[in-house]
Amino acid sequence: MKKRVRMFKVFRYLNFKILLLISCSFILGDLEAKDVKLTSLYKINQYIRDIKEKELMNTLRMIVYKGKPNRFFGTSGHRNVQKHLLDTLKNFNYENSANLVVDSFKLNTKVGADFYEQSFDSKIVPTFKKDSKDYQKWFNFKNYMQKTLIKKKDVNGKNFVWSKKGESEKTLVLTAHYDTVSHNQETMKINENSDMPGADYNASSVSILLGLVKLLNPIKLKYSVKIVFLDAQSLAFLGSYDFAKKLILNHANTIGVINLEMLGHDSKHFDKLKKLKNFKVYGRDKNQDVNADDFKLYEKFSKLGKKGNAGIRFDFIRNNFNSSDNFRFWEQGFPSVTFTQNWEDDFNKKYQTPNDFPETINQRTLFHAFKYLARSTLGVVLDIKK
Repeated sequence: MKKRVRMFKVFRYLNFKILLLISCSFILGDLEAKDVKLTSLYKINQYIRDIKEKELMNTLRMIVYKGKPNRFFGTSGHRNVQKHLLDTLKNFNYENSANLVVDSFKLNTKVGADFYEQSFDSKIVPTFKKDSKDYQKWFNFKNYMQKTLIKKKDVNGKNFVWSKKGESEKTLVLTAHYDTVSHNQETMKINENSDMPGADYNASSVSILLGLVKLLNPIKLKYSVKIVFLDAQSLAFLGSYDFAKKLILNHANTIGVINLEMLGHDSKHFDKLKKLKNFKVYGRDKNQDVNADDFKLYEKFSKLGKKGNAGIRFDFIRNNFNSSDNFRFWEQGFPSVTFTQNWEDDFNKKYQTPNDFPETINQRTLFHAFKYLARSTLGVVLDIKK
């Protein structure tokens, strides 16, 4: 009997390993170099068909699986996903066609503490009375997050920077964070052993970036590109803070920063407008962005994304959106926009909760978002206008 049990366990283990290998093959796809010449939107559309909806979802599922139970900064799941990203990006980089840097950094605890202090002073103090429960709740949250920063100060963050040079030094930058967080709704504290699958937040965007890396690898580019997987968004956006500071050295040659956040949620029943595929792009308002550089970046980037049967809309709004990493690039003077869900009309209520599973993703919309962003990215770095 014991022998049968052992044989069953071995059989189950081997089956799991086979499934894992199959999933990895979907993620990595065909890695043979291609002589790719893309000169029109039609050829781009033909080219991006290499990546299927199923492959994109398998990439997303693998990120969630590797990050179990969560990808919160400094946890075992966080480290496992870092290794997974590194291995995947190395496998993509055949013939050393691109450069991959693991950019380690220490959390800037002072900048982080100031962020929570300023957020409290600007959002909570004017809104709630000091003796109210809400005021006390957010006061405790501010103090708790500042202490969490100190607790994590000796843990190295890691931004993964994949770069490919073009004929020009002018560089398009695309970013998405890979860590997760979930707060207890009553205490606002973080249980580092709890489930934080983060399928939409933000494995959805990471899977899109990995798809873009696969597409860009075999192509000779007109303009250079950096694709950056950011760490420590859950701790005062300190991964993007560190990367933005370093990007200043290439300020003159940076076309702009396209940030991706939560691109897998899309509903009709819960949407206030009862619509699907109505996504948003957020930039600064007229007071913060006098020359409308964010809007110009959106227009330049989206030229090819909008064309053809996109299957999705990304409408631009100037509202100083500060719930993603884009604002860290604004601080350093870069044009930056965030492509994301419709936060006003169809906000994902599973955001930062244990219920953000791959099964809740709208796969079709995620795939449409990928194709839109792939057309847009290739249009810019290949300098294709139509």
